Amino acid sequence: MKTAFLIIAFAFVALVIAMWRSAPAAAQTQEERAACTGDAIKLCGPEMSQGQAAITACMKKHRSQISKECATAIAMAHHK
Repeated sequence: MKTAFLIIAFAFVALVIAMWRSAPAAAQTQEERAACTGDAIKLCGPEMSQGQAAITACMKKHRSQISKECATAIAMAHHK
């Protein structure tokens, strides 16, 4: 059950990063997804079942609370 949740969370984080930076999902790296998965689970766990728009909104709402690694990954993605 926990493994399934983590797989779903990982997939949603990939979508969140793509939406956040308005770039194709294929341009994401494993590093970006890995850097933000923990933050998405911690900060937006309840939103995980509500779809990518809810997760994206949650991550933006908690932008000041995301880890340095996630913030760096998102910033690097914006500068590509």
